[in-house]
Amino acid sequence: MKSLSGYLKRILLLSSLLSLFLMSITTVNASETLTRTSDSSYSISKEGSLSATYKFTLSQKSSIPTVITNFSFLIPFDSFDSLSISVNGKIYKYSSTTQEGYTKIFLNLPNIIIQRISPLTVSAVVKVNNHVVVGGENFYILIPSVPSFVTDSASVEFPSSWGGIAWSSVEWEKSMSGSNTTVLNLKKDTKHLNPSIAILLGEGIGYNLTIKKELSNTEEESRIYKISLPREGDGQHVLYTQFSPTPFDIETDNNSNINISYMLKKGEEIAVAIEGLIYFDDVTHKVPSSFDSYLNLDEYWHFTDESEMKRLLVFLRNLGYSDTITEAGSDRGEYIDSIYNYVLGRMNPSTAQLEDIKSSLRRGNKSLSTIVSSGAYPDEYTDLLIALLRSTGVPARMVIGYISPLNSYQKGGFFHSWAEYWDIESNRWITLDPALEDFFPTRFIDTHYDHIAFVTRSKSSVTPQTSIFSSAELSVEPAQNLISPYNEITTSFKITEREGNVAKGILTIKNSGNRIYRLEEVQLKTDGELIKPENLWSTHTIVPGAQEEIELVFTNFKSNSDSIFLTMFSDMEGSVYRKTTDLESSVKVNMNSEPLNLIISFGIFSVIIFTFKLLSSKIKNNG
Repeated sequence: MKSLSGYLKRILLLSSLLSLFLMSITTVNASETLTRTSDSSYSISKEGSLSATYKFTLSQKSSIPTVITNFSFLIPFDSFDSLSISVNGKIYKYSSTTQEGYTKIFLNLPNIIIQRISPLTVSAVVKVNNHVVVGGENFYILIPSVPSFVTDSASVEFPSSWGGIAWSSVEWEKSMSGSNTTVLNLKKDTKHLNPSIAILLGEGIGYNLTIKKELSNTEEESRIYKISLPREGDGQHVLYTQFSPTPFDIETDNNSNINISYMLKKGEEIAVAIEGLIYFDDVTHKVPSSFDSYLNLDEYWHFTDESEMKRLLVFLRNLGYSDTITEAGSDRGEYIDSIYNYVLGRMNPSTAQLEDIKSSLRRGNKSLSTIVSSGAYPDEYTDLLIALLRSTGVPARMVIGYISPLNSYQKGGFFHSWAEYWDIESNRWITLDPALEDFFPTRFIDTHYDHIAFVTRSKSSVTPQTSIFSSAELSVEPAQNLISPYNEITTSFKITEREGNVAKGILTIKNSGNRIYRLEEVQLKTDGELIKPENLWSTHTIVPGAQEEIELVFTNFKSNSDSIFLTMFSDMEGSVYRKTTDLESSVKVNMNSEPLNLIISFGIFSVIIFTFKLLSSKIKNNG
């Protein structure tokens, strides 16, 4: 009996201890508490297939255990070839839902207890075949960020034969290169704790440009259609491999914006096909002759009252800065960064998806005194930033262009607007894009390589406008193979008619290169003198693959064996090319008519006199 009583006491004691222990355990969902970290590793095969391993660790810092009943996470792929999930080293079944760009994974867990000494580890291995295009000289590795998790470590492994890094969106702490593979380890970045990874291996950054546009004139009269081309200059270059058909006209403005024109008759239809390569380098940007237009407070870039500027100045003064950039001294960069951060804090992005920019649509407030603090579009971010920069003495301009797929913000590229300011230290335009950073905070990469400029606006906030392109009409994709500038332009001048000192001829120009050229000047060197044509009043532009014939008239022409023909061309970036060629001749000589008339008249007169004398002589003889 005594032993039975002791046994019951021991049972009651153990039951009490167990109850206390169970009472101390909190049952929660994994998304509510705990410390979560994420480690990722990416391995790319020589065939271009990607194997991505994501390791999520949930650990308990307190002494109170936690029971996990379910766990969910996102992987940054909406399609893949295989996916396996393991929980604490064991393969586990899962359910999933797919949304654009992501797949959400759900796990029902059997009341797993997490303590300090026993964290929960969930691993996901995703395999995507043909993730990297192979076969060219460039290799683009694009890896989206993992949502909702801080990236504690990341590594990328790829074949060493692909070469070194030509450009990367992130910094790498160290690398290990073997005979077959190279491994890169991500360097910690306190600003972007969950970055997208974009790596270019090979020769350099370039994009294949394709424009395919169907033009049709349904009007009663002839009509001119304009198409915007990517601008050239300030480190952005365009080489063309196809240009069909030859445009009716090409025009540029003071901001180096380029428009080609096609004239269509009533009922006429044409298919425009343009292909080329866009690439970037770090050449010195062209210094504007005047910055007045970049400081002009135009309708979208001015304040109707002082409230917003007062708000900015308070913000700057609290950071220890003065009211204008001229007083910032050596802190110019930090001063401009502060204005940029002010815009980020002042605006909130629209929940709508980024859309194609329409030339007839200008999204933004004409009165910046009414700041859109929620639901702002890229134009409104850009307008506010430009107005603030200009008001504080910083030259700035608006750019309308295209965001490439380089950094995988969303599937494919999209039209967008952003700002650029002139940096007096580096003598170049610097890209600022607060809208893109606010729309994609975890994916934003501070680089100009994914920003392709079509139109810049300086004097006016509404003009010039850019063409309307649908997704089927414009394609900008990372190039696997780069091409080099090929400057090949040939000229010939054939004199077709001479009349005294006046010479007429045909100038034939053929552009066999891959750049657009303008004919700037023509001169004919004859008898040691340079003479210009009398009828070259407009600039002629020759696209790649085109040939043009221009009729020219020269006065004071003196023909000799040393006569040569001189032409000067420039490309869209202002580089000058000079060509010389010998004269050809299929000349039809028109002699001066007055001496000829005198000779003919003298001959006729002589014949009449001779005949008269002959007749007179016969009459006398017969008499």
